[in-house]
Amino acid sequence: LDSDSDGLNDFEEYHNYSTNPLDGDSDGDGLPDGMEVVTLDSNPLEEDLDRDADGWYEFQDCDDEDFERAPDKPEVLDNKDNDCDNLIDEDFWALDSDYDGISDYSEFHNYTTNYLDSDSDNDGIEDGVEILQKFSNPLKYDYDKDSDGYYEFEDCNDLVFQINSGAEEIWNGIDDNCNDEKDENITRLDFINVNPHYNQTYNWDSGNKSLIISIQGIPSNIEKTIVWEFEGFSVTENTSSDNLRLFLPPLDCNNKYRTALDTHLCLEGNKNQNISVVITDLGIETELSWEIDTEVWIRNSKEDVSITSFLGTTQGLLGMIIFIIMVSLIGVLIGVRINNNKNLKDAFEAFEVPATSNSVGKNIDLPPAPELTKLFHHDDK
Repeated sequence: LDSDSDGLNDFEEYHNYSTNPLDGDSDGDGLPDGMEVVTLDSNPLEEDLDRDADGWYEFQDCDDEDFERAPDKPEVLDNKDNDCDNLIDEDFWALDSDYDGISDYSEFHNYTTNYLDSDSDNDGIEDGVEILQKFSNPLKYDYDKDSDGYYEFEDCNDLVFQINSGAEEIWNGIDDNCNDEKDENITRLDFINVNPHYNQTYNWDSGNKSLIISIQGIPSNIEKTIVWEFEGFSVTENTSSDNLRLFLPPLDCNNKYRTALDTHLCLEGNKNQNISVVITDLGIETELSWEIDTEVWIRNSKEDVSITSFLGTTQGLLGMIIFIIMVSLIGVLIGVRINNNKNLKDAFEAFEVPATSNSVGKNIDLPPAPELTKLFHHDDK
């Protein structure tokens, strides 16, 4: 007998479950006693509540305080187990609703980006590109102030068009390609222009023309040192325009106040000479050299510097000694000739022979010499 038609007979209700055989819902929770015992396996004497009014009683609901959570609820991306299967947002693990390369689950849980908008910060870069490629913040608007195609997070100077991570490095003392290095891996000679061209022979008429060598192309804003040498002699002091222009005036070998270089050139004479310049910046040396075909002219003057310098050499001293010996020999010969002429004159006078030019070299009648016997006889007396 089931007096209350709750699916349990009166005997079971009275003896086994202590429910009211005359009341189909002993605890008044809206669930028949038979359903609670047979189907729902709940306590027919304990009122079962549905606090969130979602149609699921607390013993069925994983959270009877949240209307959005119940066994029949669809899973939504909200960091909740909506369908009470002990998994959170599992339907969004692989779903990419905005096709930006990042799953809805990752956008919501890991990056807090908008999984329905591929560009959450509206800066023109998709969230997936910012996260996976550029490693920038997908929630921060990124500017490209110089419009060079590189955003501020990848540009070390977003106000200069020529500076960005994709720029080619040039010689300017600036980190053009944003790798924290300046002027690396460049050939400085590619940027330098010189007149005359280096590594060539250049003719210099040193007695009549100045020697001028100019350099262009070196950035003015870099810290640098420039050193010029001419055959090992420093000529940096002969430069102007920030040491970029070498000027050597015409060479005067007769100038007694000439420089050591001038003396060297005057002694060397016509010869190929070498000029070099070393440019140093950021610890890197760049050297250029010229071969100068130098023509040296020595003008005649009262004081011939080149002859004076020549006399100081071994060849000059030997030549001077030979010259003195020759002059001495000539003097001796002239002395002998003069003495002979004097003796001849004395002889003419002794014999009363007129010393005329007509008598020279002709037969002249001279008085006979005294007889020796008379001289001896005279001595005996």
